Amino acid sequence: MQTPLLKYRHPIIVLSQLFLFALTYYFSFLLRFDFNLHEPFTHSFLKTLPVVVSVKLLVFSYFRLFRGWWRYVGMSDLLDIIKAAAISAPLVYLGVYLAHGMLFFPRSVCVIDLTLTICAIGGIRFAVRAYTESARVHLADANTLIIGAGSAGSAIIRELRGNGKVKYDPVGFIDDDPTKQGMKLQGVKVLGTSEHLPRIIKENDVAHILIAMPSAAGKQIQRIIDKCRACKVDFKTLPAYGDIINGSVSVGHIRNVRVEDLLRRAPVQMDLGRIREKLQGKVVLITGAGGSIGSELARQVANVEPGELVLFDQSENDLHKIDIDLAENFPRLDYAALVGDILDRDRLSDVMARHRPHFVFHAAAYKHVPMMEKNCF
Repeated sequence: MQTPLLKYRHPIIVLSQLFLFALTYYFSFLLRFDFNLHEPFTHSFLKTLPVVVSVKLLVFSYFRLFRGWWRYVGMSDLLDIIKAAAISAPLVYLGVYLAHGMLFFPRSVCVIDLTLTICAIGGIRFAVRAYTESARVHLADANTLIIGAGSAGSAIIRELRGNGKVKYDPVGFIDDDPTKQGMKLQGVKVLGTSEHLPRIIKENDVAHILIAMPSAAGKQIQRIIDKCRACKVDFKTLPAYGDIINGSVSVGHIRNVRVEDLLRRAPVQMDLGRIREKLQGKVVLITGAGGSIGSELARQVANVEPGELVLFDQSENDLHKIDIDLAENFPRLDYAALVGDILDRDRLSDVMARHRPHFVFHAAAYKHVPMMEKNCF
């Protein structure tokens, strides 16, 4: 349910901006005459004020600057304000010239008014954003360090400040790049390197650490995790860039550290053209098709348009998941999802005889090897 203030939010914004337009125009005259405004220029100000306010109202409305939430203002909004002010200035000059002539109208007022308009209209928006973010910081649950003062860390800070539902209060960055020490990113300072992590955690009463290094090597991630564990703080990470579909990061990607985060390596370049040439139109059998490797292999093979894709797995639950996935994303794919155990020779022979695969990708295996070694049967 809307509060009365939100109900009349748009008219209030318009009225406040009209007041600022008039105020900046008045201060333009004051600055022009060293705060000693006198006749006949006082009369010139009052006479031309309606023209100035009307022109700015139309131009700023065209750029839709009376809409949107100021707490989310950004550089694109500032650029629109600059454009609107720059277009308004010559139009104001033309409007005053056509309506009243240039007698007793100082031309430098237009230039001063242009500058003051950008400062006032942009400044009040960024002041609202700064206040909102500051208020949210004081209500946040826990001090948080961001490890990695790069593009991913910057994106995380920006989203943390714009998302009132998250519980992280960013107090600083950690980065091993010596050129970044002491610099600020999104208003948050780089407090030191990973070697200083224990001291920085203690000094800032840090409760959470977010590892924003999606391109880091596994050994580097492991070293940071060891330090986090030694300091007994909660830590989470972002997945590698290759695991993020569109390459952009957000708070929604933050998760607990997984084993695969420690196995990062340089990407292997595959010749997809030759793979397609080999598999297109052929019958392909994948064992263990419901597992993490087998299911991804099934998706990759589906992309190269095989004649038939045969999915074979002993887990009907995992097989059902990849079955639904392929049905949704590859509706034209000819495939069969078959439940069976590779140790069942008769079942496997029947599948081979019925589908006669040209290629077999054997991905059936136990994942938790130490446990299975203790349970041999």
